[in-house]
Amino acid sequence: MKLSSHFIERKAVDVSGRLGTLYDVSQDKLIDQYSVKSSEIQSTTQHSICRIFSGAQFNNIIDVLKEINFDDGLLQSILLSIIQPSGISSAIDYTQSINENTRFLYYAYVSKEEISEDIDEIVTSSSYSSCATHIIMKTIWGFEILCILSIPNDQSTHALDSLLRSIAYRLEHNEKDFVLTDREEDEISSVTDITIFGSETCIDKHNTTLLTVLNRIKSWQTNENFHQPLQYTMCCLESLYNNDHQPELCDSSNLIHDQTLNIESMIMDIDIWIRHLVEIFKKIPKNFSSRILNKRSNDFQEQFCNLLTIYGEFRSDLRKLLIGIRRNYYESIEIDNVISDEYYLLLQINKIKKFFNKVNRWLTKALLFEQLNNNQIRYIDISTIRVGGRKLTKIEDIEAIIKRILMKENYCDVTVWYSDHRLQSEEPDIWKFLYQKLISERQQTNHRMIIVYADFTDCHYKLKDNTLLRLSMRLPDNV
Repeated sequence: MKLSSHFIERKAVDVSGRLGTLYDVSQDKLIDQYSVKSSEIQSTTQHSICRIFSGAQFNNIIDVLKEINFDDGLLQSILLSIIQPSGISSAIDYTQSINENTRFLYYAYVSKEEISEDIDEIVTSSSYSSCATHIIMKTIWGFEILCILSIPNDQSTHALDSLLRSIAYRLEHNEKDFVLTDREEDEISSVTDITIFGSETCIDKHNTTLLTVLNRIKSWQTNENFHQPLQYTMCCLESLYNNDHQPELCDSSNLIHDQTLNIESMIMDIDIWIRHLVEIFKKIPKNFSSRILNKRSNDFQEQFCNLLTIYGEFRSDLRKLLIGIRRNYYESIEIDNVISDEYYLLLQINKIKKFFNKVNRWLTKALLFEQLNNNQIRYIDISTIRVGGRKLTKIEDIEAIIKRILMKENYCDVTVWYSDHRLQSEEPDIWKFLYQKLISERQQTNHRMIIVYADFTDCHYKLKDNTLLRLSMRLPDNV
């Protein structure tokens, strides 16, 4: 069937569509289930498509989906939850970083094409839902798989790339004797970080192994129970029946206006940072030993809930606006007005990053405080110490203030441990050794030794190494 300006193609996210099914392009949704017999089934078009991509080619998963024929409008509908993803479109929720060590193996098998040329056989325009804009005239059937491989830094990408290219060639040319050698299976098995998305008839779990997929492809090809719609070709109802009751659609060129494309990058960026925040809030204990920490935790929780509420309203406004733009109710420039609304300033990426970093720094200190407190190790945040309203930048001044603070102890020996988050992260073995060493020393003194952890994390003075300062705090008897 020859395509004209009245036809559009869409990847089949909802696979329940059939010839004659109505579609609302403004929401990318199937509307009514009208099924007609196909006037032509082209079973001779069976073929495979297999492509390999490197993560270095893409900025994010959206770019990957575009490479395998997801159009901008459909991706925007998925991003804004106008429709729910399924099959390989579920890859839009892939959360891992994409870089030069990421590989994508895309495989599609086309089993048949169904085409309806008999327009009169389709229901009359008077029966159409007022929401419908298009009708399915052609359906491509088959199944498709998207495998995402994250290669460890210490593993050679050259050998794996060579193997993937070999596999892709054999799959695309439908080699009947496609069988992996033991060496190939071992090499594939060496990559353990693999996520797989695909037609839900074939892939029901994202942690399905690549070996399982490769070994089953041949059986999936010959069993029609695994085949489902991959793509719809649809005709505009207005062009078919010149019906004034059909919604007037925005010209397709406007659908890819800069403002609508901005939605993709903005929503992707916000979603990534929201997921980071969700993960970090999962790490916050329900209760701390400190009333101050509990209050701070509650404050952060309230701020995050407020952020999520505002983000939900923002997405809702964009959904309504995008549908309206597609129906010519609004101009696409209205998107800029929503994005720049003062109410949504909190959603600026730099502000979300700032909030994330603030929570992350606080949680790092809070968890450290709890760990130290559980072992009766006192904690001093050096960045909070002020003299005359100014922060301390010289180690001599810092030591003098620490001694002054600890002089309040009646009778004991004190060991002050100078450290910070960088040293704890970069030299974990040394940090753990000193931690156990000091606890052991205190046990040998029947707990008469006081251990003080001086945290220089946010201090202007930068430590070079973990340092122990031994102080004898014996005071005169008449004090």
